[in-house]
Amino acid sequence: MVVGNLSLIAHTYHQTLSQSASIVSVFAWTYAIATPLLALSTNRFNKRSLFLTLLAVFLAGTLLSAFAPRAYRSSYFRG
Repeated sequence: MVVGNLSLIAHTYHQTLSQSASIVSVFAWTYAIATPLLALSTNRFNKRSLFLTLLAVFLAGTLLSAFAPRAYRSSYFRG
């Protein structure tokens, strides 16, 4: 979904298109690697409390990312 907005992201953060694409690639690779590992390591926890905790972490990361002054800081909050 983000790939369609690369030019907007690059313009907003005053970057080249390739720099923005690199940030999106790191984001995608992080999720591709972390998802199965998290699924295996969180299997022993209560599903409801785990869901609510991770939803709160995701919300905090999204809010911090939305107000980040630079794109590299935005990637820290999202990754």
